[in-house]
Amino acid sequence: MTSREDVVKWVRSFVGLSAVHDPNGELARLVDFPGGAPPEQEVLIKTNCAMFACGILRQLGCKHPLLHHEYVNGMALTWVLEIARETGSLYLPHAGPGPQVGDILHWATAPKPGVKPRNDDHVAFIVAGPFDRRMIQRAGGGAANNEITESTDLADYSLDHWRPLRHYVNIEQVLNGH
Repeated sequence: MTSREDVVKWVRSFVGLSAVHDPNGELARLVDFPGGAPPEQEVLIKTNCAMFACGILRQLGCKHPLLHHEYVNGMALTWVLEIARETGSLYLPHAGPGPQVGDILHWATAPKPGVKPRNDDHVAFIVAGPFDRRMIQRAGGGAANNEITESTDLADYSLDHWRPLRHYVNIEQVLNGH
């Protein structure tokens, strides 16, 4: 059984790696989907925050079929949410047990009627907290050169810059089938 602490250890083990600092190494192998482009190409995909989340899920033993066949460009975030939905681990911000350490957070701006939707979704893992007033530290992909970063300051998990929290993924449920 995978613990929340195991998730945090794995996520933190990639902090500091990027397409520049590790173009053919651990990060490239983590985000590489079977049967697709070579790892050194897949690590350059700009949906890196969700590619990183998919890689961590696969590394920690998630057997969902979407993680074990060729990647379809632009689908990583959709797949993270679909895997969570199908495993009963996708929650709205104020539902379920509430986000906990190791969980995946999903932020996005709500679409406006008549306006083309912005593709500003972002996902990251909680690596410390939550503490009083929804304060956490988080880590994940999506920085320049697809670097995996960890926050050093505490921040309210209900917002990521201008984006509100849309969902969270209970990591224990998605990995352990609860």
